[in-house]
Amino acid sequence: MKRSTKILVKRAGDLSDINTVPNDARRRSYAIKYWLGLVDIDHFKAINDTYGHLYGDEVIILAARLMTSGVMREDDIVFRYGGEEFVVLLRAPDEANAMRTFERLRQTIGAHRFPQLDQVTVSIGFVEVAHQQSPSDVIGEADEALYYAKHHGRNQVHAFEQLVREGKIKQSPLVTSNDVELF
Repeated sequence: MKRSTKILVKRAGDLSDINTVPNDARRRSYAIKYWLGLVDIDHFKAINDTYGHLYGDEVIILAARLMTSGVMREDDIVFRYGGEEFVVLLRAPDEANAMRTFERLRQTIGAHRFPQLDQVTVSIGFVEVAHQQSPSDVIGEADEALYYAKHHGRNQVHAFEQLVREGKIKQSPLVTSNDVELF
């Protein structure tokens, strides 16, 4: 899926200072792998259509605050990516730890009581940032995992590599392009 939407930084600085951030209670000094997750607010169009765009914007702001206030570690970074989507870049030693972090994020947002709505849920797809040739390829793989979550019930987290291992999606050669701007 081709994306040309700009990503807006919601928290933290650039990646060059990620190793100098002070430790917090949950930081793992051995976490040397990076994981990119796409977080999408479920049924967001219905929220906008029912309550209006101003209220939809409030849901986006509250979801961003929930992501950055205690769920994520100090060295994790959250970006707004288009309308109701976010990109999360985190450090974790392995896929299981990354899954736990993204699952905790999903549960935190799902447990929060939003004004006028009983519940807002999110779907998340994520991938290790490792073998891809470009940022577009990384986002493309995370997007495939997100797409799987959206089309298999929503309100869930899926890892791209796990879906490939289980044969639920096929790893296809990605077309490398540089149409994603990170700033």
